[in-house]
Order: sequence, then structure tokens, then C-alpha cells
Amino acid sequence: MRIGLLLCLLTLSSTMLAQRGVAPNGYYPASYRGDTFTGTVVAHDPVSDTVSLEYEKGSQSEVLPVKLEGGCAVPSRTGEPMHAKDIPNGTVLTAFYTSQTETNKGGKKRSNVAIAIGFLVWNGKPVSEENRNKFYSCGNFAGWKYFKAFAGSQGSASLSRMEIVVPASK
Repeated sequence: MRIGLLLCLLTLSSTMLAQRGVAPNGYYPASYRGDTFTGTVVAHDPVSDTVSLEYEKGSQSEVLPVKLEGGCAVPSRTGEPMHAKDIPNGTVLTAFYTSQTETNKGGKKRSNVAIAIGFLVWNGKPVSEENRNKFYSCGNFAGWKYFKAFAGSQGSASLSRMEIVVPASK
């Protein structure tokens, strides 16, 4: 029994080094497998519309590039979708993403494509608690309007609506 508990703790502690996670239970696009990554934006590439998210813990770090194909439905003054170039370095966000493999003449290339993003820190300031539950749809996944997640602690089963914001119909 103690050995099993020790092995379980070792396994859990090794997985906590990375900031990868699993999306809460809910309704998602069919191709989405529940992958999330929370990190700080350390770079962006406007050509490929990609942000690089970094998570650091002690002396170790992990970087995950995520494409925002077609932009994300973050509200703006112009009504245009948010692209990688619009997100300042230092922003902390959670990317809900799918991994895709593209085959071309050079071989196979793996990329991570965001279906939605949510912000935790913007311009050096924490995002309000209300806005932490908002996730903005990205690219081809703009057809779904929201997802629901069960959020509870210590066995409670309260329903928490986590809103997905999509572009307005034109």
C-alpha cells in the first residue's frame, strides 16, 4: 500500500513540472482532445500567427508554440480578430489546443493549433475573476458558442458556465 502511494506521488510530482493540463468536462469540437497549456507569451511570429508560451519552474522551463490560425474572437475596438502580433510579451494565457501533423516535401511537421485562449495576466495586471472564466474561440473552431464545465471542490457538484466568445455574424 505504501509503495503504491509513493509511486503515485512520484508520478504526480513529475507531471507537475509542466504546465500542461486537461480541459474541464464540457462540450467541445469533435476533434478536440482536451489539451491545455498555460504560460507566459515570450515571442510571437506574425507570419505564422504563432505565439510561444513558456512555463518556468525553478531552473526548468517548457516552451509551446501555438498557432492562432485566423485569429481569436477577443473583443476589440475595430471588431477584427486578435492575432499573435496583438498579444504583448509577458501576457499569461491558457491555450486550449489541438496537435496536428502536416506532411509536405520536407517530411512531417507537428503544430499546435488553438481552438480557444483565455487570459490570466494582461499588461502586467491579473485579469479579473469574472474574465478568467472567458475563453475566446480561435480560427476554424468559431462555430461553437460556449462550453460548460463542472467546477466543484471537495465533492460539491456546482455547475460553472465558462463562456466562449465568438465573432459576431456579418
